[in-house]
Amino acid sequence: MKQCLICGSKIEGKYSNNRKYCSEQCRRTAEAKKRIGSIADRAKRVNFLAQAVYKAYSCKCAICHWRATEELISVNGKIQYAYGNEIHHITPISEGGTETHDNIILLCPNHHKQADLGLIGRETLRKYTKPFILTAEEKDRAIAQCTDAITALIFEV
Repeated sequence: MKQCLICGSKIEGKYSNNRKYCSEQCRRTAEAKKRIGSIADRAKRVNFLAQAVYKAYSCKCAICHWRATEELISVNGKIQYAYGNEIHHITPISEGGTETHDNIILLCPNHHKQADLGLIGRETLRKYTKPFILTAEEKDRAIAQCTDAITALIFEV
């Protein structure tokens, strides 16, 4: 009888000799461990991107300039601003879109939903895009925040 490579429990069933993991959860855990480097790199890029986009748009919707509030809120014990806006890829990554300033825009929830449904066209959205750049200090701060978040997730701190 084989043992699961992740949790060590016995693998039972019809095709147990061909399986490495006892469950789908253990299989996903193994895949995540293989890809942890690429996951961490993507998380760093996304954090850089989010900070740059919020800064470029002054945390306001590119179309209607809405922002939920300027007050601080606590989410999972972390203090952050409650801007309420969302980052939107004009051309989705799955369709070959990129994470560059000409393909990313900050939208309120209403305009984001309209953009997802195609009620606001991609060319119309591109008219509202703004260039964004992070300074070296902002990049360092983003890396530190991202590293802390990844460490907390991996080690369940």
